[in-house]
Amino acid sequence: MPETDDRQRLLVTVLCGLLLFNYPLLLLASRDGLIFGVPVLYLYLFGVWLLLIVGVRFWVQRLSGAATASQDNDPRA
Repeated sequence: MPETDDRQRLLVTVLCGLLLFNYPLLLLASRDGLIFGVPVLYLYLFGVWLLLIVGVRFWVQRLSGAATASQDNDPRA
């Protein structure tokens, strides 16, 4: 059952990524201004991209760890 929860969380992470790269939210980040000399839109794009990579990596590692643990506990093996 925990594997199903992890799959749902992975799906939610991907859907949040699609939402964060959608036009209305990009429009909010596309204002004039610099943070540490970098345009706000660039920071938003690369920040969201980094968070998505880290989030997906976390859930995939958890799923693969759960699959490995379930194979190790399989009495038929």
